[in-house]
Amino acid sequence: LTYELEMVELGTRIELRASETMPLGPLSRFAAEGLLTSLYTIARFLVGERLQEVEVGFAHAAPHYAERYERLFGVAVAFEQPYHRLSMPITCLDRPMALANPATVQMCEQQCEALLASLDVQDGLLTRVRRLLLARPGDFPDLAGAASALHTSGRSLRRHLSSMGTSYQQVLDEVRKSLALQYLTTTHLPLYEIAYLLGFSDPSNFRRAFKKWTGKLPSDYRAEE
Repeated sequence: LTYELEMVELGTRIELRASETMPLGPLSRFAAEGLLTSLYTIARFLVGERLQEVEVGFAHAAPHYAERYERLFGVAVAFEQPYHRLSMPITCLDRPMALANPATVQMCEQQCEALLASLDVQDGLLTRVRRLLLARPGDFPDLAGAASALHTSGRSLRRHLSSMGTSYQQVLDEVRKSLALQYLTTTHLPLYEIAYLLGFSDPSNFRRAFKKWTGKLPSDYRAEE
C-alpha cells in the first residue's frame, strides 16, 4: 500500500491521516493530491452537498499553484504538516447518506447470503475469510485487518492461504468477481454503484478489474445475459 491511513478522534472533530509507507520521490505530491481530492470528493458525494468546516493539510510544501487547493476544498489549506490530513466535525459521521437506499441494502444482503450458502466449507479458515469479506461489501479490510478480525496474525493468515495455493488478494478478487456477476445479472444497479459496492472508488478501476477477471467489460457482460 502507498499510504498508511489512520482515523483519529480529536474532541468534536474526526481526522483522517495519511502517511507514506514507501518513498514516492517526485510523485509524492501528485499522489497526495489525488488521495485527499478523492476522499473529499467521495465524502461530498455521500453527503450530497458541500462539506462544512473542513480542514485540509499536506505534508509537502506549498506549490506555486497553491490557490487551486483553496478553490477545490473551499478552505485555506495548510502545508508542511507532519502528515496529509482531512479533518471535519465528528457530527458528519451521523449524517445520512444522500443516496441511501434501504431496498438496495436488502438486495445486497440477499446476494451475499446466496453466495455464503454456496461456499466450499472444506477449509474453516478460508471460509471464515470469505464470510468476513462478504459481511463488509464495499469496505473490504486489508490482510492485516482481516487477520485481526479473525484473531490471527497477518503472517499466519498469509502462510495458511499460501498452503492452499491461494492468497488474500486472490480470495478478495474471487469474492468481488462473484458479487459483480450477481449484481450484473440479477439487478439493474448502474455500473458506478456496483463499483462502489465492490470497494472501487473509480468505476474505471472496476471496468479494468472486471475485464481482467472475465475478458469482458461489465456493460458487455450485462448485455449478453
